[in-house]
Amino acid sequence: RIEALLTQHGFAYEISEWTELAGFYNAVERLYSGLFRVFSGIIGIVVMFAVANTMIMSVFERTNEIGVLRAIGMARSRLVVMFLLEGIWIGFLGSALGMATSWGIAAGLDAAGGFPMPPPPGSTEGFQAFLTITPHTYLMAFLVVFFATLLSSLYPAVVASRIKIVEALQS
Repeated sequence: RIEALLTQHGFAYEISEWTELAGFYNAVERLYSGLFRVFSGIIGIVVMFAVANTMIMSVFERTNEIGVLRAIGMARSRLVVMFLLEGIWIGFLGSALGMATSWGIAAGLDAAGGFPMPPPPGSTEGFQAFLTITPHTYLMAFLVVFFATLLSSLYPAVVASRIKIVEALQS
């Protein structure tokens, strides 16, 4: 509408998006995006170590069971699949519980009226901030945790499949 009115009245004008003129904003946005990627990577590594530790402990605690399963003829590949499915289940449950918890916290903060923020540059009044978590953010968080869990389940699954039957039954 504004463009049509300016053209109708014969004004010479140039249209620019605000993001083209906001160099500082773009620099800060790139900085924060980079920081969030680094933090996502760190969280993924922590999840991988936590799940790998859980799965390795599961292998150690179930050594006798693994020996019995192998002794009655279970193939190594099937044992790997069994532990991978357990890892997938842990990843799915952990991701779902994490998403539900984050949604609950965000909804609780929003229902409480948000939280106060200081005035932005060039302003004298603060504002109430509300948490808006997009479905894309939930999907990315779910996928990071899920695939980190799946990857961290591979090593313990292979270790479990390579346990010798005699040694597993002796422990």
